[in-house]
Amino acid sequence: MAPVLRLLLLIVVPVGLYVLLLSRSSKEQEAYHQCSLTPKNPEDRRLNKTTLRLVHWNVEWLFTQGGRGSVRCPGHMCTWPDRQAGLGHLDRVTDVLKKIDGDIVSLVEVEDCAVLGPIVDRLKSGYQPYLTKSRDTALGQHLALLTRIDPHRLLFDDSSVFYPIEGSKCLGKYKGSTSLSKHFVAHFQIGNRPITLIAVHLIARPRDRSRCGKREAQAMIVDNLIKEHSRIDGSLIVMGDFNDHDGDLNGTEPLSPLVFDLIKRKHNLTNVASLLPPIDRYTNWWDRNKNCRVDRNELTMIDHVLVSADLSDLIVNVKIGHDLFKASCDTYKRTSDHWPIIVDLKF
Repeated sequence: MAPVLRLLLLIVVPVGLYVLLLSRSSKEQEAYHQCSLTPKNPEDRRLNKTTLRLVHWNVEWLFTQGGRGSVRCPGHMCTWPDRQAGLGHLDRVTDVLKKIDGDIVSLVEVEDCAVLGPIVDRLKSGYQPYLTKSRDTALGQHLALLTRIDPHRLLFDDSSVFYPIEGSKCLGKYKGSTSLSKHFVAHFQIGNRPITLIAVHLIARPRDRSRCGKREAQAMIVDNLIKEHSRIDGSLIVMGDFNDHDGDLNGTEPLSPLVFDLIKRKHNLTNVASLLPPIDRYTNWWDRNKNCRVDRNELTMIDHVLVSADLSDLIVNVKIGHDLFKASCDTYKRTSDHWPIIVDLKF
């Protein structure tokens, strides 16, 4: 190879690779940007404007490309060991969402905007995807919104709180500060009714005392979000994976009551699960003894939908979708370790 050509290759190839990587990064950032933008003229694409189906679901690592956190998913550290399992999971989630046919659907543990595209394309039901990029650098998980009603504002709050907070009920001398790394605030105008939706995913492991204080602090952030964003003349919904207990079929008590004191009781919100028989109050299965059987003491309710009194009066049906799929430890058949909460309202 001629010396001049060799020199050109040494210069051009690295520059080309840099441009390619920069371009890829720019495309990823643009995808996040577009998925977080709310339209100038929000639309309501519901066929029946007198009903609203509200859905929360932790879809358990809805990842297909590896993610952007320290855990690669699909991969050996994730529920889905390879891309085939991840794509199969995506198909099963899409099938369940089609059956649910929600109007406003909040999804937890989503990889990015790109993974929502195939779902929207397959459902063809007037959905628009939205996602705010979380600050979860450990797992790279986000909260997403699939909705037929466009929000007119979509927000993320970077504030943090020191813990233990005043009046903490957690045992131990754990100290630090935390943000609410996975959440979004969405403002809707549904008819003449303003609605604020706060979707959350609080820190995991509800029985881990070292995380109790941090969860209390995250609840304080939610409390602040409610005070800042909810309107006096509007309606409020707070829903998500709280990773904490507020009454389930086994009567599980939380390590600290402050989480629901700050969010539910302080703001006079109703947990829609209270409208269900106690035997139906479970949203999560953790196969604690690894025997691949669903034992009653392995069922708990850590997902919650909380609504203001005016919306509670409009509820005509509440369901936790236990009949939509079976729990499984087979990663090539598993849909999720959580079941969706479905709430129907009549306006």
